[in-house]
Amino acid sequence: MDDGNLPRLLYDLRNRSGGTIAFESGFILLVIITAFFGNLLIIGVICKNPRLRTVTNMFLVGLSISDILTASLVMPFTASIFIHGKWMFNDAACIFQGVFVLSLVWISLHMVTLMAINRYFCVIRPRLYRKWFTRRFTAAMITVVSVLPFILTISPYLSGLVTYIFRPGKAACFMTFDPERKLGKIAYTFFLLIIYTILPMTIIAVCYYKVFRMVKQHARAAKNTIRSRQAGTLSSEEVRMTKMLLVLVLGFVFCWVPVIIVDFLNAIMGTGSLPRAAYVTYILFALFSSCINPIVCLALNGKIRREAKQVLCFGRLRQVADAEQTIETNQELTIVRVMPGHRLNKIAGEDSEINSRTP
Repeated sequence: MDDGNLPRLLYDLRNRSGGTIAFESGFILLVIITAFFGNLLIIGVICKNPRLRTVTNMFLVGLSISDILTASLVMPFTASIFIHGKWMFNDAACIFQGVFVLSLVWISLHMVTLMAINRYFCVIRPRLYRKWFTRRFTAAMITVVSVLPFILTISPYLSGLVTYIFRPGKAACFMTFDPERKLGKIAYTFFLLIIYTILPMTIIAVCYYKVFRMVKQHARAAKNTIRSRQAGTLSSEEVRMTKMLLVLVLGFVFCWVPVIIVDFLNAIMGTGSLPRAAYVTYILFALFSSCINPIVCLALNGKIRREAKQVLCFGRLRQVADAEQTIETNQELTIVRVMPGHRLNKIAGEDSEINSRTP
């Protein structure tokens, strides 16, 4: 960090108004509670109900685990800084937070990217989807994107390329490059820019563009009975899941736009050259992204929402939830079951009429 910017941002942190301290501290504590218990609820619901243990939901569980780790291992340090106005821990804790904040952020971004790839193959290439997206292969993909960020974060520190220092503007410890190794800084920064920004965003955009073009074609074809029989294999359940995951991705994009803008301006103007408000927005939006998964799932996924109600109400709503699910998922089957009953009543009535006429 530039020598002239560190004292300025540190002074701004220590001399906040009471209202600013209350807002920043209250907001981060609310984010911690929502991210931890919300994602824990999602994991519990999916693991509890065998019908929810799908390949797609494995990515939701992976994302929830990453968000829980962020809420429990990263956010408490930032909350302490917002409350006390200073870094109260040792250098080892700073390295710990710096490694985990970057690694968990990258894990979340790549988990969202895997969701986009999953939707692409499910909608556009269903045969390949059934071949490749098995539980074992999906677990392997989740493991790779969960381990690789830690290797890429710890390796430059062990090589001496970077260190981790407290950034008072962002209220967290972040990676700082050795000023004497400019070539290594450029190469590593370019590598991270490609792997963790440009490539994932491009994959997400391309996958969802093609997916929703197919969804629109399916919707138009479904208006005609004959064409809908030929159209497809795309079920209404898959359409709902695809739309929910799109909202999830858009939520992440909304949270990460300020982060990308601040990092871009930092690269041009110099580290720490922006006002403190910009860096506070940076860190709060970045951490709030850990709340997106439970909010979207509970709002747009009826099955997860009903199961969550049962968990929160200790089973009191089980009968109501089962009835709602039966109505939602088995309407056609219900009609088929009702019709034979009417026919049996009609036959029984005819038989009784014949018997009454028989002497």
